[in-house]
Amino acid sequence: SESKNIINQILEKWDSLDFTESRLDVLAYIEKFHSKNKIDWQVPRWLADFMISFYPENYPKDEALDLFSKSGILMSSAYLNGWRKVNSSYFNKSNEYWIKSKELLSGSKNDNSEFSPNLLLFEQFDNSNGILNCVFLAPPFGIKFDSNESRVKDAVELLIYKALDKVKIGGYVIAIVPDGILLSSRNNRFRYFLKQYNAIKGIINLSVDTFKPYTSVSTSLL
Repeated sequence: SESKNIINQILEKWDSLDFTESRLDVLAYIEKFHSKNKIDWQVPRWLADFMISFYPENYPKDEALDLFSKSGILMSSAYLNGWRKVNSSYFNKSNEYWIKSKELLSGSKNDNSEFSPNLLLFEQFDNSNGILNCVFLAPPFGIKFDSNESRVKDAVELLIYKALDKVKIGGYVIAIVPDGILLSSRNNRFRYFLKQYNAIKGIINLSVDTFKPYTSVSTSLL
């Protein structure tokens, strides 16, 4: 059939194709396609690049982590901005191919992405054994969980604790957070911890249109 012939022609040429020559165009195409099919909010490319830019340019870019990878865009932007190795953890198995395709297109020769179904389970944190230069985080909003071991009840708080536990002393955590984390009285204990044991370099309020139409939650970069 005609369709089969077309497929065979594509397969014959596939080995000679080098997508990395036009990887930004291919990435843009994937993200445009993904944006029309998603049901959850995603980080746009401009915001991913904006987040990456807050890591000091003169600091080492040896190893970073996209902790709660939604589609691999933070990992991808980090690679495209000079990071040597970027790991990513993803909670939703259906995101695997989006993440791995962006990892390859962004220049990684190794698979550093990991399916982590336990990302939202509580662990003991000591914030002393981290080895990473930086953790980038776009956490899920509005997810609560019960734990007899911890007062932490919000997924955003939990993931920021995990991020801080993974960076080395002097490392950076750059995260998108709902403004409720920064303002609500329910999060007083968490904010006290941030101020008491960490150096807050900046808080940047994002437009309410940043993640529309998927969410209109007011957000900031922390």
